[in-house]
Amino acid sequence: PVLIPSLVGGHATLWNQIAALSTMAMLPVIAIALLMQRRLIRGLTLGAVKG
Repeated sequence: PVLIPSLVGGHATLWNQIAALSTMAMLPVIAIALLMQRRLIRGLTLGAVKG
């Protein structure tokens, strides 16, 4: 994410590198969400109020 603004220049924008860096930045977030999915759902249903 820190490098992305440096890829936007005055005359050219390196879209392929921006896409690659954005994908690489999202991978850890997706991996953590998948690993913690069971705990997240259990926490949400534990705090739910049945009405």
